[in-house]
Amino acid sequence: MVYFVLLLGLAQSLKRFSMEMSEESGKFSEWQTMEHVKSFHSITLQVGQPPQNLSAVVLMDGKRELMIASVKGANPSRVELYNSTASSSYVRLDSNKWYGDDKAILACDKVSFGKMAAANQTFVVVSLNSKSKFDRAALPLWYDSKNDSTNFLNSLKNSGAVNVNAFTVDFENNLLTIGSREEESRKPEDAITFKLAVDTWTADFATISVKGSNVASNNKVNFALEQEDISGPYDEVNLFKSLAGTNKTCDTGASTCECSEDFKGFPALEFNFSGVIFTVEPRDYFSYNNGTCTFRVSDSGQWTLGAPIFEEYLSIFDGDQGTATFYRYHEIKKEEETPKPAEETEEEVEEESSSDGWIIFAYILLILLIILAVGVLIYCRCMKAATDYTKVV
Repeated sequence: MVYFVLLLGLAQSLKRFSMEMSEESGKFSEWQTMEHVKSFHSITLQVGQPPQNLSAVVLMDGKRELMIASVKGANPSRVELYNSTASSSYVRLDSNKWYGDDKAILACDKVSFGKMAAANQTFVVVSLNSKSKFDRAALPLWYDSKNDSTNFLNSLKNSGAVNVNAFTVDFENNLLTIGSREEESRKPEDAITFKLAVDTWTADFATISVKGSNVASNNKVNFALEQEDISGPYDEVNLFKSLAGTNKTCDTGASTCECSEDFKGFPALEFNFSGVIFTVEPRDYFSYNNGTCTFRVSDSGQWTLGAPIFEEYLSIFDGDQGTATFYRYHEIKKEEETPKPAEETEEEVEEESSSDGWIIFAYILLILLIILAVGVLIYCRCMKAATDYTKVV
């Protein structure tokens, strides 16, 4: 489940901006702090008739609260859209407000998108505890396949506010778009598409393997934007690390390996979704620092693909088709296709050119020698013929 910090009222244009936090992150209590500012991403959303473009911020961390920020006094009628869940769990924050057992303290009251800034925000908090079915939460990012939920996406879908029941996650541009499939500029042959339950963000895999050796089989994997790493069952994760580190210098206890910055020699982790192969590259499951690679893989109850996957792929989740489609941002360079250094290539060209020049010079010299020899021969014959003629006379 993805948690949002929602900024309403920036209904100005179709331009998309990266989000910048201008002050410290907010605190819900002394022991709960939103620390990962880099985990915020912008979102664009088109709703209503005539269509209105709303900008918001996606909070990609593991908190169990959802903070919504709305601009005071800016198009307040539109704010009601986000109360369409009729949730009683909305709580307005002020300096003396308690939310459950925690006193709600907020240090960040200004959010900016490029040059556009919104200050003096009104903040509300919605509980997303582990027992919740999320039906009454404000912005859970999934479409209910039964269409009977009052969650945010279903409200948009059932009201006709969006034409396409899909959303696109674009980490490279720090953008999440609801209501469209952002794949117009992508090549169809580059798409990796498989079945996925959009209401739970899970897909069934046949196998997970490393270089042909199975790590797991016949189970489910969850896609989780808010998770900072990749995770899986303890034994399977350890088997994966062991296979990935074969013939490498690794410290299994520290989950590290000696490596180069391009992760050369390490294998991909392959998920087989009914014949569709989805790969997790070394650059996805490793983080690099000064010759050491640290696994971005932890233990959990089931396999979960978090932020590293969304950093590698543009992802499209289609509620109508029940599919997930992924496009790589950048192609993987294969070792056998690695070009030779430019300097070496230039030297070879110079050597070849020099060799060709000597061959041509030799041919020219040989031709000149032949011409010279023929000329000498003709000259000698002519001299002999002239002498004989004198004697006859």
